[in-house]
Amino acid sequence: MSFNFSRDFQTQGSGGYHYSTVSAKDVSSIKGGELVIPSQDNNGGRVERIKENGFSGCSNINSVIIPDTVRMIGKPDYDDGSGYLSLTTYFSLSFSCCNNLISVSVPDTLSFIGAQAFDGCVHLKSFIVRDTGADKLTLSRWRLDADDMYGCTLYVAERHLANAKKNFDKIFYKIDKLENAPTWQSLLSELDRPMPSQGLKFESSGKSTEGWNSHTYVYGRVSKASNFDNGLKNLVIPEIGDNKLIRQIDSSGFFSTNIKTVYLPNSLEYIGTPDDNYNGYNDRYNAYSFKNCTQLSVINASDRLKHIGTGAFDNSFNIKHFIIRDTGMPKMSISNWRITKTVFNDCTLYVPSQHLSTVKPKLEKTFRNVTTLDQIPAEIIALFPNVKYEISKDEPKAEPKKETPKPQPAPTPKAEPKAEPKKETPKAQPAPAPKAQPTQKIEITESVVNGKTAFIFNGETYTVKGKLCHAIAKYYIEQNPDITISQLRETFNIKNVNAVESVEEAIKTTDSSGTPGGSYYMKDADQIATKEGNVVVWNYWPERYYTPFMEIVEKLNFVSSGDKPVKETPKAQPTPAPKAEPKKEAPKPEVRRPSADDMNVLDKLIDAALEDFVLTDEERSVLLKKSKEIGLGEDEFKIYLNGKIQERMKDKPAEKVEEKKKGFFARLFG
Repeated sequence: MSFNFSRDFQTQGSGGYHYSTVSAKDVSSIKGGELVIPSQDNNGGRVERIKENGFSGCSNINSVIIPDTVRMIGKPDYDDGSGYLSLTTYFSLSFSCCNNLISVSVPDTLSFIGAQAFDGCVHLKSFIVRDTGADKLTLSRWRLDADDMYGCTLYVAERHLANAKKNFDKIFYKIDKLENAPTWQSLLSELDRPMPSQGLKFESSGKSTEGWNSHTYVYGRVSKASNFDNGLKNLVIPEIGDNKLIRQIDSSGFFSTNIKTVYLPNSLEYIGTPDDNYNGYNDRYNAYSFKNCTQLSVINASDRLKHIGTGAFDNSFNIKHFIIRDTGMPKMSISNWRITKTVFNDCTLYVPSQHLSTVKPKLEKTFRNVTTLDQIPAEIIALFPNVKYEISKDEPKAEPKKETPKPQPAPTPKAEPKAEPKKETPKAQPAPAPKAQPTQKIEITESVVNGKTAFIFNGETYTVKGKLCHAIAKYYIEQNPDITISQLRETFNIKNVNAVESVEEAIKTTDSSGTPGGSYYMKDADQIATKEGNVVVWNYWPERYYTPFMEIVEKLNFVSSGDKPVKETPKAQPTPAPKAEPKKEAPKPEVRRPSADDMNVLDKLIDAALEDFVLTDEERSVLLKKSKEIGLGEDEFKIYLNGKIQERMKDKPAEKVEEKKKGFFARLFG
């Protein structure tokens, strides 16, 4: 195929050099969907940059191979003298809205990727970084957005793995070794989806966003679909309209139409107006996108859909099936789904299996039933041919077959009673120990980081006790892959609290604020896989929980303390001092010492006071008074309170609070 080349000039220090750029608006000649960019231009010059918007909107591209000569995708930023980075150079958009692009291959010598270079590539699954033998993989100027890479895996050489994870752990869906990279041909099935309906009209709309230093920029990437032809019954909305990604359906886009089924694309994020883009109360909350669609019975959407406006399906009372496809996203967001039971009380919601435990507690009272995708009736599946509902099945499903052989030796029932007691004792603890010790015990040592105590475990530094405990539990599970969830509960049970719990059970618990699963690290990235499903770790670690946990760890004998033992927290134990003093101060602590229930009450009061991250003098006085009532010394209380403040502040971003809201005492004593 032919490319359009241009020659640009870039200064470097006092001198400069010439290099070739490449762009191609007409790539219809590409065969098989594979785009191979040449390393030389028509005059034999090196191709070192891909131009901004060079391949934007090339929907027939499935894969892109970028040569080792290319150093930049888009143009690097520069200061135009105003104090702001030039917007025209900041946005690359080189492959924006290539909605069939599933695989990209780049060299590890690529030093710059401009912002939104892959914006709108909603099917991108594989980003391969080839190993050229370069000394260092430079990622500092790869301006990649998690929104663009939400379902994509980054593949790098093993020697670059640590660097890539450090820089892009929260950008890509997954980061893996180069040797595990799939071929783009193997990913082509991801592109199977219904053909878009004809007769749709699209209206482009600008979206204002706050940028650097509150500088406002406008970039028209949100499109609205409206004025639908009423004669068409089965609506399939495309991902691209007028060369722009379809992210939003207008507030009245399909109001009172006669559609029976609707297929919403992977690119769609909003039905109605998003919360951060409103002009008034009604615009913010009300949407009538599918209102009065009385024949509508089936909705097929992706798990990227994050906003449904109030009233979006009002009076569409025949909706029976609401399908949420799996796009491979790490998380399904439903916090901005403003849907009511009156519309969906006779409707079944189908969600990917990995999201069921999160979605069901929140929506089971809204829908008639909330179930997994494998429960979709065959006649409903047939309405949308070529749609792949599950990208990745839960691996643990294959493992039950391994457990079935265990009941098979049952022909010798007499031996079972004797065997069972033996299985229950060693399985949880003795068996794991040998696996944890084949090489050497891992030590936990203490250090000081920015004036604060930090713990070093397995080569990583942790400044939060909860994260340290999480890392220890994760390591133990990795060393003992056959351990069951019930064994984990028993192993890490502290003061009637399961420090390690299944996701299903954890979601049933609440913290002091009433948040489901709030007492555990519930984020998808924090969940730990076992053969029986994912488990989560307790996130609340005051000394009365932390110390017994570390005692359990030491008994398991796979982790040891270094020069400075982890149990060096006895700084909180100045309580023995009174005992040492004859009998003068001994009576005070012994007369009344706080029980576990007393400390729980105090914890709730502290949590309520720190809800807005501000502690007033008045609240501090109330807490001090309560601590004295339960027998806690003033110095002890100060140490304990400071620890609580640090624990809570570390897990949440600091916010500047103009004025503390009133009502603390109402919540406290009401």
